[in-house]
Amino acid sequence: VAGKNSSFFGALCDELINQDLGAFETVVADILKEIKEELLQCETVLDSSGSNGLVHISALNALCSYKKAAIVVAKTPGFLLPEEGTPKAAEKISIQPPSPPPGASQQQQQIFRMMAAMSGRNSSYLRRSGPALEKETLLGLIFRLGVPMDNKSVTEQFQGIAKRSRNNIKNTTDGLRRQLRVYQDSVHIFLKSLITAGENARTPVLQWITDALLVNVGATALRPDKTKVSNPQTLQNIAVVLLKLCERFMDDPSRIHPGFVWSEEDNGGIFATSGDDVVSRLGENAESCTEPYDARNKFIPQCFFLCARALHLSVVAGASQHTNILRQVNHTAWNLRQRNLDVANDNNFNYILSIQFANEVSMLAPELVIDSLRFFNLTAAFLTQTNDKALPHMPEHLVSDICEYLAFVSKHAEKQMEGVDLGNIFKVVVKLLSPQYASLVRNYNLRAKLGDVLHDVYLPPDSNGRSSLSSQICCDPRSGGQPYLISDADAQESLAPSLLLLYGEVEHTGYYEKMGHRANIASLLQFLWASKEHRNAFRRITQNKTSFITFANGIMNEMNSLIVTVMEKLPEIRRVQLQMANPTEWGAVPEEERETISSRHEENEQEVKRALPLCNKTLKMLGFLSTDSDIRSLFLLD
Repeated sequence: VAGKNSSFFGALCDELINQDLGAFETVVADILKEIKEELLQCETVLDSSGSNGLVHISALNALCSYKKAAIVVAKTPGFLLPEEGTPKAAEKISIQPPSPPPGASQQQQQIFRMMAAMSGRNSSYLRRSGPALEKETLLGLIFRLGVPMDNKSVTEQFQGIAKRSRNNIKNTTDGLRRQLRVYQDSVHIFLKSLITAGENARTPVLQWITDALLVNVGATALRPDKTKVSNPQTLQNIAVVLLKLCERFMDDPSRIHPGFVWSEEDNGGIFATSGDDVVSRLGENAESCTEPYDARNKFIPQCFFLCARALHLSVVAGASQHTNILRQVNHTAWNLRQRNLDVANDNNFNYILSIQFANEVSMLAPELVIDSLRFFNLTAAFLTQTNDKALPHMPEHLVSDICEYLAFVSKHAEKQMEGVDLGNIFKVVVKLLSPQYASLVRNYNLRAKLGDVLHDVYLPPDSNGRSSLSSQICCDPRSGGQPYLISDADAQESLAPSLLLLYGEVEHTGYYEKMGHRANIASLLQFLWASKEHRNAFRRITQNKTSFITFANGIMNEMNSLIVTVMEKLPEIRRVQLQMANPTEWGAVPEEERETISSRHEENEQEVKRALPLCNKTLKMLGFLSTDSDIRSLFLLD
């Protein structure tokens, strides 16, 4: 039986339905029961042929190639989680922990139970929760399979990673990605066959995705609660499939109606405005919108916003968690070197490093990175075209996700950015930073991120010191390859005053954070100053005398503070350096006191590393701004 390619398959199904619809539904239900039992035995896409997820998803694809069978699959009892607020949703499922190995001593049994509890895999969970989604529903059993970084069969692929060549690691990674991609493509075919089978199948499928997003709101936590949320691979696979469904309108934001966000009847509560799971809006105190949601094709906005939410809970949250893994890897290596130990042969370091590379198999898969970038560019185009009445009601994470993901990719997968159109992202950043919209986006941390995106992605590499980023990324192919910062008309009009305003606003982001933000802004201002296209905008700044004096006072106070900080810390740093360089003197210091001195010394070095670049850039900024007579006269006012 070869699915839709076999007339016998269709004829057989038709005959069964004509003779006894109930019997046909029973046959399909029995097939699903068998497949679900087999899927429960699967852990990854690397499983052997005996319990291979790809085999089962292929069988489902063949079954659902007949639309009436697909409808039966979507209407099968247990296809969805219990409705929120029902007694069944609040039921707790307790899992019996595995028994210790035969012959284990009492101490070994205690250790075994403790390790099982720490893993979180044997804890109880509610029938409406992330774990229940994966273990009790057909789609959950399918979507959970991938290459999870904490699975032994995955990490074993990177055994002894610190001593392996880059080419060897790349071959291993590429092999795993091929297997993952084949599986994800098959899952997409299965989901698409359900959606295209008709309204009776499409509605429960989209409800399942909505439920998946609702029960996994905790996935953005630094350490998600495994008894409440699904595994990262589940959410990532959902995002991958939704990205594929968005392909048909990826270059046409005009088909996306913003009303889906404020129509709770349509969005199912994924953009809640109250309660524990409230989703912040771009505008502060944005009242409920009265504009009707009258999209001609409601599937497109639904698909777009479900995908945006899925990316927020999976790819963007995963980027933050992966950054923490990288910090742990670097910190572990630093500690080993401090003790003069062999990093490459340390078992703990190799294990943590294997976790990093195992996670990068899916997190940095080229197809996922490129599709996510294209989607965020679509999101930016949508936000750019959204009218001022609807814009304040848009979820704040639509903007913050763009900033955070671009920052992550520019550091860890910059090659994937080449050839991807990021022009709409530049336009929406310029728009939201402009004085006209400064009162709309009042989250100072978000505004600071917008400035950082301009610096990290759109400032030419020879200006920001990041040679690894290709120059084509920051240039607009539609303007003869000129940088967006120079060629964009809106940027020429408003970006210089926007950055001067932002320079003061980042004061609210924190003492250490503001230094990095201001160093980036200073580099951007220096680049814009050297461009004749922006000179008129700089001249207009002097027309608002009060605003410029506030900026001037701030920059002078900042420079004085930075110089004082650097001059205080440098002598202390030098004194400790000399003390450490003298083995006799340093050895005579008690160990506890050495640790205190070393810790304080490291803090002083870090503070100077933050302050000195900003101090230099602030002096340069004061210098080039003062070359204009009108600006210089304002600096000299008493």
